[in-house]
Amino acid sequence: MGKSPPPISAGRWPHAREALNQAEFFVSHTLLIGVILVCIWAISSLVHTLWRTGGDPALFDRVPLRYFFYALDAGVLLVFAGATVRNAIVVFWFRK
Repeated sequence: MGKSPPPISAGRWPHAREALNQAEFFVSHTLLIGVILVCIWAISSLVHTLWRTGGDPALFDRVPLRYFFYALDAGVLLVFAGATVRNAIVVFWFRK
């Protein structure tokens, strides 16, 4: 019978450990963004339910509030995408 290989430790496989850390970071932040987007949707639904005017509730009687919530969604997604790209650049170019 042959010898079994030693267990994988952080000292022996530093690249694998770093990849797992980055995957954990990405998954946890993706879940956080999902929670934030669900909260924005819930607030939008609540506002629409509370202010039943026959149409869309409007901000200052001019701008529909749905545009405000669309902008919030887009802003959250853009910040997330920008931070992900920035972190990828830092990890691949500046860390040795």
